[in-house]
Amino acid sequence: SMAPPPTVNGADASTAPVATTPPSPLRAQLHAWVSALSLVAKHGNDGGAAKKWALQLALCTVIRAGCQLVKMKVNEASVVHQNLGQVRAFARTQGKQITLAVFLAILSNWISFAQQQLALQWRSGLTRHLHDLYFKGNCFYNVAQGGTSAGAILDADVRITEDIPKLSTSLAGLVVMLANGCLDMAVFTVVLARSGRTGQLLGILAQLYVVAVYMANNYFVPVDYRTITKDVSSTSSHLQQDLNRVETHASTICALQGGAAESRGIKHRLAEAIRAKVSYFSAQHLNEAVLYFFTTSTFDRTPLFWCSFLYFSSSWLQMLVRRRAGAMPLLDAHVSSPELAKGWGLVIRYHGSVVSIWLGAVTVAQALQSVMLNYAAIERIRSLSARLEASAAAKPRRTLSVEDGDTIRFSGVHIRTPTGVDLVRDLSFSLTWGESMLLTGHNGAGKSSVMRCLGGLWDVAAGSICAPGLAGSGMQSSVYYVPQRPYNAVGTLAEQLCYPDQPPAALLKNGELRRWLEYVDLGYLAEGRDPLTFEADWQSVLSLGEQQRLGILRLFYHRPKFAVLDECTSAVTGEVERRLFDLCERLQISCITIAHRPALKKYHQRMLVLTGRPADDDGGFHISQLTSAQLPLRPRDEDVCVHSVISSYLSSRSIKMHKSNSFTDGLYARRDKMLAETSSASGGRHGKAVAVEQGASDGDDRRGPYRSPLANLRALLKIGLASRGARWRALALALGTLLRTDLYWRVWMSVGRVILGNIALDQRLVARGLAQNAAFVGALFCTDRACRHLSQQLLVRIWTSLTEKVQGLFFERGVLHYALSAQPPLVRNPAGRATDTLAFSEAVVALLDESLKPMCIGVYLIARALRRDGRMVGLAALVMLLIHKVSAACLAPNIRELTRRGASLEAKFKTLHARFRQNLEPIAFSGGGAAEQRTIDACYGTIEEHAVRGVRDGLVYQTVSQFLLYGDMLPLSIMRALSAVHVWKNSRSLEKQGLSPAEFEDMWYYDNCTKLGFNTLSKIAALPDKLAQLEGLAQGINELLCGLSAASAAVPSSAETPTLRPGGGGEASLSAAALSIVSPQGHFLAVGVSFSASRGRALLVTGPSASGKSLLAGMLAGLWPWRGGGSAAVGGFELGPRRPHLQDLLMVPQRPYLAPGGLASNVVYPLLYQGHAEAEADVCGCLQSVGLEHLVGRYGLDASPDVPWDDVLSGGEQQRLCLARCLFHRPAFALLDECTSMVSQDAESNLYACVEKCGVVPITFSQRLVLPEHHQQELCLGEETDAGWSLHPIPRPDA
Repeated sequence: SMAPPPTVNGADASTAPVATTPPSPLRAQLHAWVSALSLVAKHGNDGGAAKKWALQLALCTVIRAGCQLVKMKVNEASVVHQNLGQVRAFARTQGKQITLAVFLAILSNWISFAQQQLALQWRSGLTRHLHDLYFKGNCFYNVAQGGTSAGAILDADVRITEDIPKLSTSLAGLVVMLANGCLDMAVFTVVLARSGRTGQLLGILAQLYVVAVYMANNYFVPVDYRTITKDVSSTSSHLQQDLNRVETHASTICALQGGAAESRGIKHRLAEAIRAKVSYFSAQHLNEAVLYFFTTSTFDRTPLFWCSFLYFSSSWLQMLVRRRAGAMPLLDAHVSSPELAKGWGLVIRYHGSVVSIWLGAVTVAQALQSVMLNYAAIERIRSLSARLEASAAAKPRRTLSVEDGDTIRFSGVHIRTPTGVDLVRDLSFSLTWGESMLLTGHNGAGKSSVMRCLGGLWDVAAGSICAPGLAGSGMQSSVYYVPQRPYNAVGTLAEQLCYPDQPPAALLKNGELRRWLEYVDLGYLAEGRDPLTFEADWQSVLSLGEQQRLGILRLFYHRPKFAVLDECTSAVTGEVERRLFDLCERLQISCITIAHRPALKKYHQRMLVLTGRPADDDGGFHISQLTSAQLPLRPRDEDVCVHSVISSYLSSRSIKMHKSNSFTDGLYARRDKMLAETSSASGGRHGKAVAVEQGASDGDDRRGPYRSPLANLRALLKIGLASRGARWRALALALGTLLRTDLYWRVWMSVGRVILGNIALDQRLVARGLAQNAAFVGALFCTDRACRHLSQQLLVRIWTSLTEKVQGLFFERGVLHYALSAQPPLVRNPAGRATDTLAFSEAVVALLDESLKPMCIGVYLIARALRRDGRMVGLAALVMLLIHKVSAACLAPNIRELTRRGASLEAKFKTLHARFRQNLEPIAFSGGGAAEQRTIDACYGTIEEHAVRGVRDGLVYQTVSQFLLYGDMLPLSIMRALSAVHVWKNSRSLEKQGLSPAEFEDMWYYDNCTKLGFNTLSKIAALPDKLAQLEGLAQGINELLCGLSAASAAVPSSAETPTLRPGGGGEASLSAAALSIVSPQGHFLAVGVSFSASRGRALLVTGPSASGKSLLAGMLAGLWPWRGGGSAAVGGFELGPRRPHLQDLLMVPQRPYLAPGGLASNVVYPLLYQGHAEAEADVCGCLQSVGLEHLVGRYGLDASPDVPWDDVLSGGEQQRLCLARCLFHRPAFALLDECTSMVSQDAESNLYACVEKCGVVPITFSQRLVLPEHHQQELCLGEETDAGWSLHPIPRPDA
């Protein structure tokens, strides 16, 4: 929807990376592998640590391969000694096997530890590399400009916080799997080669088979990983960004009662994400099924084609070897022979070698394909890195030069917006230090655009700019920018003052910070919590007036030569405004002031007026001289004491810097007493109002039922399985799992018959076994694939139900605003936690696949073993689980807390990045990239420390667990010992030194019951750990749900029908009686406020910052609880417990909110734009009334739904659009909370006239007396009286 500029901040648009589709699946995969490995090789080696861990991995992998070879030979010898009845030799091999198991457990866990460390180092290296580029100069601003067609990247935060972890984890797994697979193939191919040509042929065939299946599958049933992963990533990114936007504007959305409108948009995003996830599953279904049947089922030991192929091949190979040695068929099932024991030993050797080669080849193929699942993440990170590197390496613009002089000079400058709209042509002026200039013009004329060019944020189409001290990193050096809404970072109060610099040691001394704050009447912020250590999100804590005063204080602190004041006094009193300009003169600061009010002319010598008509002869501007007075051009004293200058000025005007604490506390105490007396006289009416607020503070009590970890999990599963479809799928999955378990066993038994037939040289038995095997394998495959499909559907159902539940609370009557504004907040990082529902759903399904299915198999097989003299099997399994339980109690870390803490830190990291992305322009103006990087890097450092601690703390526990429970460790030795006892007890192997076919079949049955049952012990024992991880995720989501539910108790209900509309009856009046205004800190700002407004009696509410103006507006609109009691009504509709209808009372807040969608959608917000002729005419009329009819021709009414309105419209145009929304709804009363601060004074009067013409009574909130011709009475807050307020009529201007 936006035309790209000819250049993108100094770099050609053609330099943006262009995605090309590789011509074949294998080339696409090669492209992904090379791109991913080149990224981590180039940027992921953070301080050389990655190389260290990679070398350790390589060495450990080689040692592991050698140990596996020795272990296989020991296992073969153990089986032979068992079947031949050689007890002492069997005991010796068991000792060796246990020793090898201990060493392999330590080695395997160190490999896993090194793999996680390598992934973490790669993540850290990539993150810090991108951070260094992203926060360098204005790169973060540049990469987001120019529109997507020019390569603009609008979701850099999502790419850094979500895509990098996916990439680093998958690549670390790729390296380890490749190393293990290649080594296994090489080592065990050599072992088979020693068996002769047949063994060599079998080893080669095993590798060629895997390669052939892999290549055929990629060409005959290929998967377009690029498309499906891109769709999943982009839809998830859009959903995350929309949730971040809703969190940021929660207060305004609540004021406009826009929950339903936002819910529609979020549901649409969720539906897109669900469709992308379903498509992701569907696209891989056939490809995954083929690979699973032929190869990858090896990993979970599901006996499909690989099992029959490998065992048949191994037994067939030993048959050939024994036939050449002269062995005869064993046709009598009860005749014992050593040949059977020797043949089974050969099967184990050949099978162990072939399966190791097979697993190596499958591991390599699986590793390479697994990277493709993160194809989109690879491409997104690569494109972000390329764009950032291009922006960082771009040569300085020739149109902007830096000098050490004292002059700002524009020479023939032609300014054009990134969308190609001309604003000013041939702009030329020179401003010398000592002069001040007023920059004015109507909204959208280009005032702020001139400053963007001066700050180096925009390039100019023609001409040149010369300014002192600019270094391409904002305007904080010699030219300091103070916007209308100053940016406030997350941090301490001292950091807000010094932003973007770090606080010096002198500022941290006792009283120094408070002394600075007193200069702008903010000393009270230093009270209470320690202002030097207490961190907060000051952007949400401070009112607009307080933020502006803090921005003015920053100007005094930095004391630049030039200051650009962009409407920075719109929300402060006239006294503070005068103090600003007087002190700028005394501190030798020249001002370029962007403003609309003529009263500011007296502080400036020249005026630049932009007309917005660049095609005119004057180029769209003209300059006039206001006065010849200038600042004294004496040499600037850089060492002047700012404190002495400001103190001297305040003393000369007899301004008291602050009221004493005793005076303020006494004032609050008297107001509290007045409230108590009033409450007693009114029969306790105010106590009821306090109870409403108290309900919001009971959030901790509401979490009580969920303090139990299992209760957390149960509560979420109850929500996730609420739909009938989810419950039916869960039931079908359970039945399918039981059927799969029985088929699993039957396939293994048919494999045993094939092996017995080959060992006994009985071809008919082999054929019969193969036929049974084929039937059972087909049934098992179909059942397994059905269970897989059901589990994917169940994942989507649980995710959908949980997300809809969270979003339902998000948008229910403004609950999110109440939860965030509570003291302390009832929820933290809600947008980040809302997206954890997908991770929770995936963890639930993974738990079913990785733990519950193996547990069913283990219970089933151990039960079968018990039927054949297997009491020792059950006892051994129970003892091992008890030993593991004791070791877990002694060694296991708090997995639940580690998971919860990790999820919380990741959510905070995402929130900080999202907050930064939403404030790119003010941060770029102030050169705050380095300051923001310090904060975000510190947060990531905490994540890194937590990850390292979690992996390190669990190393010993994981080693012990693997030794005790993994099937090829200690359970293998126990299983072999139990099998030997069973064979010696139930056969004549001790007497005959061999086995009969019947005894072999019994041994196979018992061995597999024991072995396969013991193989699942690790999965069963890991169930508590996996449940703990799941509960950690569940706790975070439940805290969000419980916090939102707790806030829901304090949310007033909304009127369903208007009271003051035709048919509703009621008198058009807004009245308040004995209303008390209480700050979030509990201070009584005003007591007993009473007023009445109606048509012809418009009300103007004035007062200094923090006097309670916005609190009063919020109380009337239902945004803030009524802590101090009182009553108010609009047309007879009682406010407080209920919110008025928008057509009775509509609030237009300080901060404009423009929702995603077209122009008409924003005008009718929160209603749904229907697009019929009547609605179109109404919308066009509203836009024309506020002077925005030109936007209809530029963007259409609803033809451009993806326009970023916050970027393409000026601040004044955004405020006009919000007033057009007010005109469309035509409420009886409008709460106008400083919503015209960015429009000119004459335009402001015209806008108020339009509001009154529509029959709307304005209730205006302002710092000072404005537009007296449109108001009849003034309510003054912040009075130094016991009541804290006064009400008086406004004299008519013509009186």
